[in-house]
Amino acid sequence: MALNWPTESVLALILPLSVDQPVWLWLLLLVPIVAVVSWRALVALLPGRRALAIVVRCLVIIVLALCLADVTYVRTTDKLTVLFLMDRSDSVKDLQQVQEEYLAAVSSQIKGHPDDRFGLIDFASNAYLQQLPMHGGYHIPVGRLPEMDHRERTDVAAAIRLALAMFPHDSAKRIVLMSDGNDNMGNILTEAEGAQAAGVQIDVVPLWYEHRNEVFFDKMVAPTRVAEGDLVPLRMLLHAERSTRGRIDIYHNGRLVEMPEENSTVTLKPGNNPFTVKIPIQGGGPQRFEARFVPADPDAGDSIEENTPPHHSPLCRARAKP
Repeated sequence: MALNWPTESVLALILPLSVDQPVWLWLLLLVPIVAVVSWRALVALLPGRRALAIVVRCLVIIVLALCLADVTYVRTTDKLTVLFLMDRSDSVKDLQQVQEEYLAAVSSQIKGHPDDRFGLIDFASNAYLQQLPMHGGYHIPVGRLPEMDHRERTDVAAAIRLALAMFPHDSAKRIVLMSDGNDNMGNILTEAEGAQAAGVQIDVVPLWYEHRNEVFFDKMVAPTRVAEGDLVPLRMLLHAERSTRGRIDIYHNGRLVEMPEENSTVTLKPGNNPFTVKIPIQGGGPQRFEARFVPADPDAGDSIEENTPPHHSPLCRARAKP
């Protein structure tokens, strides 16, 4: 019958230690063997020097085994720091008061735990720290948050990254994300994996809403390099909640591109709709393209106009002809 070293959970009950590679602890069995063999081999030494040499050899084996097993001392604490991430992008602008009332309700529960801390980060295109992690709960009255610019995009990754930088070192850490999940900037999976590696738990409070006529750009792609005079293919992906018609306006370096109506008019079906248009390039240097969807019927088109701003493509660099 094979013998297994006690698991990490069993060791944690005995000593406040964490062992990542417990198999290396089997090296500790060499300590009594080394002690017996050395006591006989060092018989020529004085008793005091012989005992000291044996102790040093055993300590070297013990330290080596503990290092290889990655043994760490674990400190326990009842303190908890919670950072709330509030989505303030245009897609959930009607739910800001709901989020603030939720924070106030949760804050009343946290006040019963004087050692816990409460902080707030709001975000859209950028993330901002509105309240440092503080004792006593949420201290900003409902409706008193400052206005936020550039709310047409959502960068959850930036909010998580800022939260990880604001946690104190002497407490357990938790992130509570309030969002509709419509993230279109950054890499949220990378930041979430970083939070997991740091031992930070992320909870999500989903924000539910319904916009039946919603239309938005999912992406816009342009080639990185072209020659002057070439036709640049701009590939766009529009998402529509229901069938609708409209016009796509293209801006080249801030100027509206004149296009035939049959090339700019689109009929969108529910779901993702690809669309490609070719724009001639005149002059060298960086070229910037923007796109906007304009519904044919404003009443039946996009229900959130702020959520369909000019959508920017990556810079396209044109090489001037010699």
